Amino acid sequence: MKIVSEKQLTLIRTEYQHLIDKQSNNYFFEGVNKSIFDNLVLFTDDIVYNKIRDNHYLAMTNCQRTWNKYFWYLRYQTDILKNGGNIENHQQPISKILEELYQTCDNIDDSSIEPFVNFASKFDQQEYVTFDYFHPAITETGVSLLSKELNEIIKLLQIENFNFEEIDALIVKNIDDKKAELLTFKNHTDKHSFIKIDTFTAGEDQIHPIAILIRCKTEYKEQVDDLLVSWWSKFWKKLGPFVAITTVDKFETNAFYTERKRINK
Repeated sequence: MKIVSEKQLTLIRTEYQHLIDKQSNNYFFEGVNKSIFDNLVLFTDDIVYNKIRDNHYLAMTNCQRTWNKYFWYLRYQTDILKNGGNIENHQQPISKILEELYQTCDNIDDSSIEPFVNFASKFDQQEYVTFDYFHPAITETGVSLLSKELNEIIKLLQIENFNFEEIDALIVKNIDDKKAELLTFKNHTDKHSFIKIDTFTAGEDQIHPIAILIRCKTEYKEQVDDLLVSWWSKFWKKLGPFVAITTVDKFETNAFYTERKRINK
């Protein structure tokens, strides 16, 4: 389950705020934070969402859309309660979204719903946040993860032993090799902060995205989000997938990564 990052949505809203405002008239705003409400409208309203998707700003499945809809409705409820409001009238709509999740997504059960509800409802209280990003490392201009944005993230999080040339060489070596190196880079003192990079790509793909996870303390969330969206904006017409926040470490839970050679740097 991947949630579109807030800075990614802010960028999208700069293009579509007029349409969002127009469609917002079909809904009743009860909270304090208008951005939360606008993000909910973005995923809930078919006219807004389809317009954004058709322009390739959001490449996501129906399941992913529903998770995002659920996330922002839970945050909207929390915002209403902060304002001393009542959320009784919202129980039926949110139950319908939950029903939609079970119908749209595979392998959904109560054990996956409860942690997500806690994550969304207490989002501003999280100690750490994990970003999920795909970068097209192999392009017509060469092979490289090197960028101003990733370099700034490495400095910000004080990540050690990160060598761009070494990683680029592994990416070239590991095309179609499912036993490719999956690298973990950490902060010397904060072992919960990390950057993980899967050096595997499929040779048959027209674009070769490299899977990256970045986990940081919440105090760095906005800066990391800004930098990733800046990085994404240079490639989005080629790549499509959005900068996301995730509740799970896919490298540990997804069978796709089972054969990787795991290396802590």
